[in-house]
Amino acid sequence: MTAPSLTDLGLDPQAMLKALYKARASGALEVEYQDAGVQRRVRYRSDSDLAAAIAALEGKLAADAGGSSVNIVNIRSSKGWT
Repeated sequence: MTAPSLTDLGLDPQAMLKALYKARASGALEVEYQDAGVQRRVRYRSDSDLAAAIAALEGKLAADAGGSSVNIVNIRSSKGWT
């Protein structure tokens, strides 16, 4: 028997992931997001806990999608010619 997906549990994984990314980028340890009409708030102890939550959620999303991986694209630009 497989574990239910996040959406099967009534959770919005994309909203969760977006809130986690936003919090980590701003240096905040408290994440707040709207999920299924409910305001949710989670406070993490450290940045490494927040990073672990992001990794776990990305892994869960990849597993729910049939094992496909998440692609990360880094874009760099500069002003003028280098």
